[in-house]
Amino acid sequence: MTLSYLDFERSEDTDGAVTLDAMASVPPAELPAVQAEIDAVLGWLRSRFGERQGPLDEGGAWDADVQQQADGPGRVMCTLTLALAADVAEALLAHCGID
Repeated sequence: MTLSYLDFERSEDTDGAVTLDAMASVPPAELPAVQAEIDAVLGWLRSRFGERQGPLDEGGAWDADVQQQADGPGRVMCTLTLALAADVAEALLAHCGID
C-alpha cells in the first residue's frame, strides 16, 4: 500500500503496545484522497485482524480513532491514531513499506 498523505509517527509503551499517529492538513479538494488512504489502512486492518479489533486494555489487538477539524482558512486537519499490538503494528508497517 502506498501512502501519499499519511506519514506515521511511532511510539511504544513499556508493555509493547504501539501507537501510530498520522496527520494531514489539506485543502478541502484533497479531503477525498486523504479519506481514501485512511479507509485503505482501516480496510486492511479489518481484513487481516478484524476479529481482534478492540481496545488493547480490553484484550483487543488494534483500535482506531479518526478525526477531522478545520485547520485555518481553507484547510482541514485529518488525524488517524492507531493503538496496536506489536504483531499487528509490524504487519501494517511492513504492508505499507514503512521501517
